[in-house]
Amino acid sequence: MANGERERRVTLREDVWGPDRRHLWAVVTASGDLVIEGQDLGPEVERLFGEGKIEYEWTVRVRAPDVPGAVVALSGAPGDDVLGLLAMRF
Repeated sequence: MANGERERRVTLREDVWGPDRRHLWAVVTASGDLVIEGQDLGPEVERLFGEGKIEYEWTVRVRAPDVPGAVVALSGAPGDDVLGLLAMRF
């Protein structure tokens, strides 16, 4: 994280199926942004995306002012911890 930002992180998924790996993390940065990061590795990625492509990564950032909307979308109440809600769902 830039400028000494601290973060809170929760692992939402760490799946292993033979040679395939799927990872999903959620982070709340010191500035209050929610960042969801995913990574898929292995032959299943290659099957879906084409020869030689065995890794797929993605990131979604919800800016701090929009995190309360994410809490509501996750069936939470104002003030609920978005990471806790995500962990319960995933």
